[in-house]
Amino acid sequence: KEIEHAGLPIYIYGAGRYGADMYLYIKEMQLDISLMGFFDSNPAKWGKHIIADGFCQEPRCVHQKANCVIAAISEKIPDILKSASNYQFKNIFCWEEEITERL
Repeated sequence: KEIEHAGLPIYIYGAGRYGADMYLYIKEMQLDISLMGFFDSNPAKWGKHIIADGFCQEPRCVHQKANCVIAAISEKIPDILKSASNYQFKNIFCWEEEITERL
């Protein structure tokens, strides 16, 4: 719920299975969130279709005043959080617990 009150659209950082699961979770829970898409540090994923209407963008191409939700396995969260902090996101959220509970 915290992210719903953050007020800006979000990007999902993680264009793999966890990112797709995060997308489905947001849609399933009918959260009042404007999803802008995905981004990932892996260049092989840039421009690729991830799920439904979501495509992966280069990190430098995302709207940096948006919110960021990191969707990754817990071991990778610290590195991804460090990488995401290089951009000027309004807020950065990690939903690792909610993701792993659903799997």
